[in-house]
Amino acid sequence: EQGIVNSSSIFPYEIIKNKWTPNEKGWVYPPVGRYQPTRGDLNLLAAMRSSDNIYFAWAILNLGEEKYLDYLKNTLHYTDVLPSDLPIKQARLINKGTEMNRKILSDMAFGQGEMLITPLQVLSMYTAFLNNGDQLQPQFIESITQSDGVSNTVVQENSRTVYLENIMDASTLNTILPTLREVVNTGTAHAIKNKNLQLAA
Repeated sequence: EQGIVNSSSIFPYEIIKNKWTPNEKGWVYPPVGRYQPTRGDLNLLAAMRSSDNIYFAWAILNLGEEKYLDYLKNTLHYTDVLPSDLPIKQARLINKGTEMNRKILSDMAFGQGEMLITPLQVLSMYTAFLNNGDQLQPQFIESITQSDGVSNTVVQENSRTVYLENIMDASTLNTILPTLREVVNTGTAHAIKNKNLQLAA
């Protein structure tokens, strides 16, 4: 959405032994590493399919701290407590007392560093892919009924509730969702592939 990468963007730098050191002034940190080489051109699809940390670190370093943190805080409401039937821990971007730097930012690009988030919040965020960019509020209880021994009366009924509207543009959804499906078909989540379901992960 910020024009930093698109589906055709290819990582342009040399990677040595699965490590990349950003060539920028002030980078005094260890290189960014990945688990294994990515086959073919390192574009968005290949990076998603292989969970390539280097690609995402490169993208976020180009995007910059201000825009990335603004998206997390003000669009995804990442550090807000997610409303739910059950109590949920608050997500965290960095530890209290930690000073933000380019290394922490690069690690955030692939969900590491000091970021913490509950699985339920991740699941809630993923609902945007099937709801035109809207994130749904998780609900565990569909309805509560009361019985008098003869009949049941519904005393509470929960309906679909949008938590956050438009956390992603339609063009972003249309770019990312096919790559998430490919992660299941031929990538790191291949173990959950099911011929009867179209899964994304």
